[in-house]
Amino acid sequence: MWGSGRSLIDNLNGRQIVDYHCHILPHLDDGPKEWEEALKLAERAKNIGIGEIIATPHYEEEVYENTREKILEKVEKFNNFLKKRDVNIIIYPGAEIMMSPSTPQLIQENKVMTIKDEGESVLLELPCHIFPLWGETVLLEIMNLGVSPILAHPERYEWLDMEWAHRMYRKGVRFQINWSSLTGKYGARAKRKAQNFYTQGLASYWGSDAHSAQEMKALGTIKQGKVSVKSRFTLNINGFCKRAFDLIIGTISLVFVSPLLIIIVIAIRADSKGPALFSQERIGRNCVNYKCYKFRTMYLGNEKILQAYLTQNPKVMEQWEKYAKLKVNDPRITRTGRILRKFSLDELPQLLNVLKGEMSLVGPRPYLPREKDKMGEYVFDITKTKPGITGLWQVKGRNDIDFQGRLKLDAWYVVNWSFWLDITILLRTVEVVIIGKGAY
Repeated sequence: MWGSGRSLIDNLNGRQIVDYHCHILPHLDDGPKEWEEALKLAERAKNIGIGEIIATPHYEEEVYENTREKILEKVEKFNNFLKKRDVNIIIYPGAEIMMSPSTPQLIQENKVMTIKDEGESVLLELPCHIFPLWGETVLLEIMNLGVSPILAHPERYEWLDMEWAHRMYRKGVRFQINWSSLTGKYGARAKRKAQNFYTQGLASYWGSDAHSAQEMKALGTIKQGKVSVKSRFTLNINGFCKRAFDLIIGTISLVFVSPLLIIIVIAIRADSKGPALFSQERIGRNCVNYKCYKFRTMYLGNEKILQAYLTQNPKVMEQWEKYAKLKVNDPRITRTGRILRKFSLDELPQLLNVLKGEMSLVGPRPYLPREKDKMGEYVFDITKTKPGITGLWQVKGRNDIDFQGRLKLDAWYVVNWSFWLDITILLRTVEVVIIGKGAY
């Protein structure tokens, strides 16, 4: 599964690509009409880095009844044809099945083609305008057969929303996104949905859905870096409004909490040795590191304390690797630090980062440089904007959310940002901080 942003190009360049959805077989559906036309499609695919193609001719009862036997025969003949023409690409059998109430029975009776004829997954097409009443029942019946349903180009379905997609993904449904959707071929709505599937980690498979050589050009465009996941921060007016909001609210907030800051400094100095403030490198906008200010909540030498604690308590290591936090009994944290962390008061000095233009009031979580590799495919989207003092990760569970969950929330925020979303997050933050839920 691929994640998001610039890493889409990284994932495509320098590796063999699998096209999971292609109408390359001639004489079976609305794809190529002749062998030479299919050959041109294969040559174009090979030239842009595709090494394997899942041939997915349509299957629709009484329209395209492409049986398993017919597809296997055509794939074998086409692979031999490509070999004779020295086109080094492999075609595997598959089908794009228009889902109906009888689909589970057809799968069980081996009358329709599964992906690679392995019986493990099927590529399914659904109506674009309305979701059938029997839809979820049929999907569950297919999964009960031990077969994984893969929905073809879900970004084009007008009825589909991301909440439904997440719910079905948790049940075992997977999604195949068209490269051409990212280029805007099917309109702005489909493009936005394709980006959402990508940034939210739901794009399990990618395909061209090509019926001709010309339709392969979308992948070439993406590989050249001409297509990326767009963020609303790229519009100058949005960036200006967000910065103005940060300066006005940040200045007022800093003045308002100044007496509290003095009290906190005194409490920290009285509780343990060391300075009240400390700065730590974090990953900023465009992957440029900056010094993030916080109140000190840990004892000096906390890294050594942590390593000793993990060595003595190996069972805690799993929790540390999953959350990058210790939920209980963290030996590094001082008495004053526990109170500050519970109500997020240790982050108040970050108002200085906001005024300096290094952070925003609302944004993705400030990640540590050592977490960059772990961020993987999300890093380039998340760093399209400045980190925030608060964000979706703060109001959706704080430290109760694992690391991968935080990444998905932050990537979603970048793609779907709006001024009112920031206002909503700020208001929710006040509620969450007062309750102290999810803070460790």
